[in-house]
Amino acid sequence: MHFDLGNVVRVVGLPNSEWQNSRGIVIGVVQGSGTNPEGEYALELQNGCHRWFLERHLSRSIPERLVRFFRAEVQDRWKQVQPTQVAALTGDYDELVHFLCDICGFTINRALSEAEEFYRFFNDRMMRATTGGASAYRVAA
Repeated sequence: MHFDLGNVVRVVGLPNSEWQNSRGIVIGVVQGSGTNPEGEYALELQNGCHRWFLERHLSRSIPERLVRFFRAEVQDRWKQVQPTQVAALTGDYDELVHFLCDICGFTINRALSEAEEFYRFFNDRMMRATTGGASAYRVAA
């Protein structure tokens, strides 16, 4: 998965780290090459500190202040989903893919496709809702 400057991400692959579950904005990128193709990303975390993380330790996400709106949009998009089922969603891409497989019964390929489309729609809606049509945060699509 590739992230761009300004994407909102969450640290998910470091269970014993103090940074696990932290959200941040991508502020720097070092692309991998040759024998180490994995990229590294500098994040500005919620507490204002800056840290570097490997790509595999990050997941697309949304700003924490938009999680309730994200849940409402998921429920609106997939009508069969109940409010109690979306209550645990945090806005992470990987989490949505698993949710679509488990709750909606989608295959992994369909869930990936649906999640990509949903995040594009969600990002577009957030950009239109903000002043001037540009958001301070960009949800990775």
